[in-house]
Amino acid sequence: MELADVAGAVETMSQQVNTLSCSIRDLQNGHWHLQEQLLSFQATPPTHPLELTHVPEPRIPMPERYSGKQDHFQAFMMSCDILFSLNPRTYYSDFVKIRTTISLLVGEAQAWAHNLLRSQSSVLETWPLFLNAMAAMFDYPLWAGTAENALRSLRQGRRSVEAYVTDFRRFASETGWNDVALIGQFRLGLSEALKDEIARVGIPSSLESLVQLAIQIDRRLCERARERSASYLPMLRSPPALPPGNQLALPAPEEPMQVSVAQGRLPPEELHRRRMHNLCLYCGRLNHTARYCPEKNQGRAGNLNSLLRLLHLSTSSCCSPLLTLPLVLQWGGRMLLQTAMVDSGASGNFLDKAVVDAFCIPVANKPFPLHIQDVDGSSLPSGPVTTESGPLQVTIGPGHRETIRYDIVTTPLFPIYFRSPLATSA
Repeated sequence: MELADVAGAVETMSQQVNTLSCSIRDLQNGHWHLQEQLLSFQATPPTHPLELTHVPEPRIPMPERYSGKQDHFQAFMMSCDILFSLNPRTYYSDFVKIRTTISLLVGEAQAWAHNLLRSQSSVLETWPLFLNAMAAMFDYPLWAGTAENALRSLRQGRRSVEAYVTDFRRFASETGWNDVALIGQFRLGLSEALKDEIARVGIPSSLESLVQLAIQIDRRLCERARERSASYLPMLRSPPALPPGNQLALPAPEEPMQVSVAQGRLPPEELHRRRMHNLCLYCGRLNHTARYCPEKNQGRAGNLNSLLRLLHLSTSSCCSPLLTLPLVLQWGGRMLLQTAMVDSGASGNFLDKAVVDAFCIPVANKPFPLHIQDVDGSSLPSGPVTTESGPLQVTIGPGHRETIRYDIVTTPLFPIYFRSPLATSA
């Protein structure tokens, strides 16, 4: 090898050594930089140190016990699924899930499950096997067909749209119908008033949009019913002032002691004295009891006569040809002031359906539909009367009070039609 070749090789090796030295310095610098960053992270503690905490499982009520009724199976299994999914640490295995479900069974279903336990059936090995066996035993096999029939016959009636939607969704989820079929069936079951309003604004293209539209319209109709009921209150006005010569002569007020007796506040010593001497507990006289007290009965007759005279005077003094009077309805601790039209030819006492809905007056179905004719012989547009109110205490003036069950109708002018006492006494 010549000297020139040796010098060239040395030069090449020298360059390689220099390159390696630069690489080593770069690696050392990078290593030092990483160490500085690590030390800075270790020196600065986190502002919010993470702590491993044990999150408790929510407390939810146990599902209602299941007796084996087919129409309750789906709801029971759904309740169990919710319980297991919200408490995964408690119900961590199929063994726990199956035994918990069996503990919630009663009656026929409990006997079926206990037979599986005694025989050590293989369906108890996994939760899916047990669920399928239980469904085959207690689930309704023709539930889809039953849901379709229930959906076709479902109607809103007098319920709110929210209640109707709840039942509709429950049956619709089992039918497998598409949105087009469900939209038509949902609209078919709505009340006539809602159908008219939806037809006016147009039918949405999706079931969810139709449901939301129906809820909005129904709430607005209920609000309008309350507004109409409130609009009756301005009609309540005090009777016109009578001339001095035509002042109504009301019965003289009872004596203080008699008033106390009538209201049940007779002093104990006076009550004892009247009982000891066989005196009337109402007027304090002999030879009769409070039930047959002539002053008591005379006071009632006087109050009724005063009421009729008041009606006559208010009618003759008012420009309206209709005979009206204010009255107070009371039920269940509630009180409502309304204006009633008095009709001596009415066949009964009638209450407007809007007032019933607005103030939640209790109603009940009549034993038989009542067919009512108007003065011209035509039937009511709303059809036969099928519902009546619960017993309502009616107070008119200071002295007349009775309990009435009103027939529920749709009245255009007055919220209440009151049969005149003259008609009932005739």
